[in-house]
Amino acid sequence: MPRIKRKHLNRAQFEFLLDHMMETLPDHEITEWLQWVWSMNEGDSNIRAGSEQGYRMMQYDKAEFDWEDEECYRYTWTDDEEIW
Repeated sequence: MPRIKRKHLNRAQFEFLLDHMMETLPDHEITEWLQWVWSMNEGDSNIRAGSEQGYRMMQYDKAEFDWEDEECYRYTWTDDEEIW
């Protein structure tokens, strides 16, 4: 699957995630939450990522991951020591 560059899952991506969660963790509370989200507006829904701090800092309008998100991602999920 190609890297997702936008901060939300479209309907097809959300459906893929929900199907995967229902197959692998059908009794998990997140799976149930995803089912509730999917049920909103008769399945016409998506998931959007955003941080609480981002909303306070007025970055809620950024629909795509920016350079700061890239740095935080690399710092958190890789062993790259030359980030900072």
